[in-house]
Amino acid sequence: MDLDNNAAELALRPAVVARKNFYGSGSEWSAALAVECTALAARIPAGVCRCGWAALHRYRARNFSLTELDAVVELIQREPKLNRAHLSRRVCEMLNWRTSDGKLEDMSCRVAMLRMQADGLIELPASRIRQRRRRAQVPATSRSDPQSPLTQPVHELSTLRLEIVQAASPHAKLCNEYMARYHELGYTPL
Repeated sequence: MDLDNNAAELALRPAVVARKNFYGSGSEWSAALAVECTALAARIPAGVCRCGWAALHRYRARNFSLTELDAVVELIQREPKLNRAHLSRRVCEMLNWRTSDGKLEDMSCRVAMLRMQADGLIELPASRIRQRRRRAQVPATSRSDPQSPLTQPVHELSTLRLEIVQAASPHAKLCNEYMARYHELGYTPL
């Protein structure tokens, strides 16, 4: 038998941290609330968002209730001829899922539905794209190799010049190479 109680402390840690985060953490009602919330959260299955009182699934920074998921399944069954693009627009309209400027969250919806399918929640129609599009490749040359780091203060550097690079510009190829090599999203045509 171990001489410490690390296992017990680790098991209680989530409840203790949660209780400290509740307002009024020094009161009895707060302790009772922490017990109830922790017990409720423990009963929700893994992989399901633990927020609110209803089981929610979270995709693309949006919570989907079971009712909404059922509505998506029903739409797919009711309109099996819709391709995935049309389907995502219909789902966005049905759920009023829009950007801050009022446009439909079409691409986010498509990604969310692909993830729902991967999780076994919905069955999408087959993709109509025969061959996947490949991202254009931009070979890296020595022109975009890493340079030695700047160590001087800004006021000691030579004049800094910013230019807008147009697609027809002589610098466009180098700009695309830098984007392909260093930008987290990679290269897209300029």
